[in-house]
Amino acid sequence: MPRSGGELLAAGYPPSILHLCPNGVQRAVTPHAADALAARAMLADANPELELPAGAVLAVYTGRLEPGCGLEMAVDAWEPVFGAADPTAQLWLAGDGHCDRRSADESNA
Repeated sequence: MPRSGGELLAAGYPPSILHLCPNGVQRAVTPHAADALAARAMLADANPELELPAGAVLAVYTGRLEPGCGLEMAVDAWEPVFGAADPTAQLWLAGDGHCDRRSADESNA
């Protein structure tokens, strides 16, 4: 199944019917260090399990937890790419979908 404009053109779709739909969320502006620390403190106050060490790298994915989104690759790559260099680095996945149910089923088995 084609996944990009170039692949759609190569598959014979006419350019006149292709329209770019940019991501509906603007890229975040990097917060000031004090704002980031305050946000992390509020998160930890709301749920102590979400407390992060000061300066820890945090990557967050929000969206559908479905096969084909590349999440398996991100999770598999996390430890060798970030975890080995910084054991405090964390990858959080937030959302629902098939992968979420499968993971819950596997953990309850």
